[in-house]
Amino acid sequence: NIDVSTLFLVKNADLSEAEEIISSIRSTKAKNVFAFGSGKVIDTAKYSSSVTGANFVAVPACLSTNCHFTDKSTLFDNGLKRTLNSKVPEKVVFDWPLISKNSFMNKCGVIELLSSCSALIDWQIAKDNKKENINEGIYSRAKDVAVEAERILDNSGDGLRIQSELLRESGDIAVEHGCGRPVSGSEHILSSLVENHYRCPHGIALSITIPIAIRLQKSFNYPEVCPGLDDKLAKNNPFKKFILETMDKQILMKLISDVKPRPDRFTVIDIVEKQKIELIARSTLDDIFN
Repeated sequence: NIDVSTLFLVKNADLSEAEEIISSIRSTKAKNVFAFGSGKVIDTAKYSSSVTGANFVAVPACLSTNCHFTDKSTLFDNGLKRTLNSKVPEKVVFDWPLISKNSFMNKCGVIELLSSCSALIDWQIAKDNKKENINEGIYSRAKDVAVEAERILDNSGDGLRIQSELLRESGDIAVEHGCGRPVSGSEHILSSLVENHYRCPHGIALSITIPIAIRLQKSFNYPEVCPGLDDKLAKNNPFKKFILETMDKQILMKLISDVKPRPDRFTVIDIVEKQKIELIARSTLDDIFN
């Protein structure tokens, strides 16, 4: 019994799409925004409702990211990913029969949770280089999320409802810490290069870049949050068929080799030489594509 005044189909999660929705919200004086779909739909609607002050209800069709629990939206602006301030939805509605039908995209959400494996070590690298202090409580919570996510990846976790709680915890951690540092590091910097080119699901890009980030960190003798995860994702990538069918190894190599440090997020990329990035990227891509 929802009176829908305007319906939008989000195609690309472009900032221009959000601006069109914002204009419609203002012209119709809409008080509520409902989003049904994956991360790109929810991020677009979340940003639009945040700018206009409308209430926002998210109905995720899958558990591909933690976007329905964070106060940030990731949109494309002139072909490049941007992270924008938005807001946490006023309400999230889970349709479990619907979500259970999207196993491919749900697996992307597990990979998103595993980002903390490399992000936390990047945080340690920042601390060791006197760039940032570590909040031990936040660090510990993010580590717990990653460890539990690996159990789900290995089919030994408790399934979708636990995954949704982990995504909530991941989002809460980022909101409480004031930024994505505990859940987003060098793996996200690298994945944005892949996503800018291929516009692939976020989790698929991360499944390529998490093992690269971990191997870069290991080259400086940093410990692993989840030992062996780099080999697991590289040699038994859960999206290997999709990657082989839609991506080119040489293009990925070039994209990753061109990575630059992110000014506001000190990571292993700030301390590693380009030659080592190329070497580790090549060996990791060989593992994935072989």
